[in-house]
Amino acid sequence: MNHYKYFLFDLDGTISESAPGIIKAVQYGLDAVGIHETDKERLSTFIGPPLNVQMKKLYHMSDKDIVTAVTKFRELYETKGIFDCRPYPGLDMLLPSAVESGHILAVASSKPEPFVKEIIGHFGFAPFFSVICGSDIGDELKKRAVISQKARII
Repeated sequence: MNHYKYFLFDLDGTISESAPGIIKAVQYGLDAVGIHETDKERLSTFIGPPLNVQMKKLYHMSDKDIVTAVTKFRELYETKGIFDCRPYPGLDMLLPSAVESGHILAVASSKPEPFVKEIIGHFGFAPFFSVICGSDIGDELKKRAVISQKARII
């Protein structure tokens, strides 16, 4: 750990076990456009990539249906799903230890930045990160979210 000065973390699947909230909200969004997905393995592929990209890839949805599904996803996710997650064990010890050792920590997520900051704050981890970045909240609705957007965010 001492060889590196900077540590860059993703949020979903790295800091946060976020599957429950995301999967429920994805199902809610897909239901709104007539897609009733129950395959947990398929639903778990929505953890990480931009929603619009994954919806197009898996279901070949129209742009209009993607906007509807993402809007419905957010309706549930922003009110209930955002905190239907938990931090991975050991991070509460790793993060302060890394900062005390002189490391600089950052978060870069494809999730919209306001959500990233809210979750990191909810876990009490915000003081340990020098930078917390995410996507623009409108990217998925305006078809600007692409699979390679993580590089732009970083």
